[in-house]
Amino acid sequence: MCVFNCSSTQSNSSIDSVVTTESITNVSLTPAVPSSMMTSNLDRAARCEKEMNRIKKMLYIASFGLFFNISAYYGLVNLQSSLNIRDGLGTTGLAIGYVSSLVWALLLTPLAIDNLGPKNAMVVSEITYVIYCLANFYPNYFTLIPGAIVLGFGEACCWASMSVIVTYYGEQYWSLSAFTASDSGNNRQKSLPNLETVTTDEIYGGHNSLDDDRWGGYAARKICTKKNKDVYVSKFFSKYFSIIKTSQIVGNLLSYVALYAGVVVHGNADGAEMSPSNMSRVNSSNVSNVTFDLSLCGINDCAANFQMASPEMLSRYLATNEMSVSVLLAVFAVMHAIAIAMHFFLLDPIPKWRPSYNANGMAVCQTNVTKEFGFWKRTLGTLAALFRQMFSLQQILVSPIALYFGLFLSYSLSEFTRAFISCTMGVETVGLVMMLFGASSMFAAYLLGKVVPRFGRNPLYLLASLIDLACYGSNFIWTPSGEDTLPVYFMAAGFGFNAGLWEPLINSTYAHYFSDNTSASFSLWNFWGAAGLCVGFSLSTTVCLAVKLYILISLLSISMVCYVCAELRFLQLAKVEPELTHENAE
Repeated sequence: MCVFNCSSTQSNSSIDSVVTTESITNVSLTPAVPSSMMTSNLDRAARCEKEMNRIKKMLYIASFGLFFNISAYYGLVNLQSSLNIRDGLGTTGLAIGYVSSLVWALLLTPLAIDNLGPKNAMVVSEITYVIYCLANFYPNYFTLIPGAIVLGFGEACCWASMSVIVTYYGEQYWSLSAFTASDSGNNRQKSLPNLETVTTDEIYGGHNSLDDDRWGGYAARKICTKKNKDVYVSKFFSKYFSIIKTSQIVGNLLSYVALYAGVVVHGNADGAEMSPSNMSRVNSSNVSNVTFDLSLCGINDCAANFQMASPEMLSRYLATNEMSVSVLLAVFAVMHAIAIAMHFFLLDPIPKWRPSYNANGMAVCQTNVTKEFGFWKRTLGTLAALFRQMFSLQQILVSPIALYFGLFLSYSLSEFTRAFISCTMGVETVGLVMMLFGASSMFAAYLLGKVVPRFGRNPLYLLASLIDLACYGSNFIWTPSGEDTLPVYFMAAGFGFNAGLWEPLINSTYAHYFSDNTSASFSLWNFWGAAGLCVGFSLSTTVCLAVKLYILISLLSISMVCYVCAELRFLQLAKVEPELTHENAE
């Protein structure tokens, strides 16, 4: 164990440490009386409030930057099973990309986050999205497959890095909340502690956070705060996902406008009068006003249907105007570039190590010891820590939920868009329907931030499971009809709502269970999520839709049983060893 004296006069380079063979070690911080102890309560509160505003600003910069990146990506992914339907190129590329993501998640993601830092790791990962977008200008096996393999690193590293960033800011905000008043105005001073009558440990948890810039302004949180760390982290994830889920709306709006404009231009060129009622009936330069066999849509969707598909059938899934696709891809590429610029120039660097807290309020931290160990020893140590995390019982119990989410998301973005939207209404309407998916997802993520502090996560897990079962049931019983497409919009709203619930729920669960090892745990969360996406996109071109639904329902049931066991085990351990929860419920 290494012991740091985090006094205000100590520089980063002068920290003396004694490191064990652990690649990432917990450190305890010896109390040091800060020079600012004599400053007034109001001055200290003002400093904390300023730092808290900076934290929120950084959260929004990180979230909106990723919003631009994911808007473009989702807009493109939602069209892969339709635009690149020939030979299953689109879904095959995505499946290979997520196989690549599995490898990256295990081998390179934790190393990238630990050595580059979460910010730089995310910027590098976002460059891979640009490469994949450019590969779609000339979609074939020699461009799309290599682009998808490169994208795998981006998918594995981007989400894990962002999860670490959000967790970091949530915990930082929570720690600073100790010095903010529970009420406002003139009553603020009454809520502040008398700093001359409390111990240093009670105020700082063992270190001078305000004067030590390496902590980014960490302060104690045991005083004047009635909310524990998990509440703040969940709120930050809720805000983050509320922004990210909006990306489905923007990305799909762009795809709808671009592809619909292509239909209008094509219709005018053919001398046809275009309107929303007939525009989806013109789907090819060689086919117009064709009556399609809807008996192959919905639950009857099967991979075998596309192996001997006629041009008339495939035209239902293809864009009318290739130029509109090129314009759309160019817009997506610019959005990826904006995301990279925002994160590189505007986001403050995130420490490569960050503090965590035990049940007694003492600040303990993880330290980056790359320089002390050397790269290869650090690499082996990080991989060893990752695999220890992977095979821990708590991790095994929550892994099925992440796997299920990946499978659920692949179904929503592939089978649902192809069998229930493109097949029944035309590829041009995919963006329109999925906008509702995104709006519903955004609302769910926002709602989660309001509900979790009052009722906890467990009721939302139950709600998400019931909604999923209802959506799967509707997929089984609904018969596609060219006249009645309203059920498709309800299904999209249901799937979108749950997409907005599952992801932040799982993120906050991982942050709660494994707050002392976020780099490895979030890498594994992305690993299992990518595994589900990989399996889902692979099954998209090999099995019928009904089989996929049976698999989803079975895995959902297993996941919920495992989650209940994980929650009971965690609560039981918390009673025996409270420090395992890393909480200090007031």
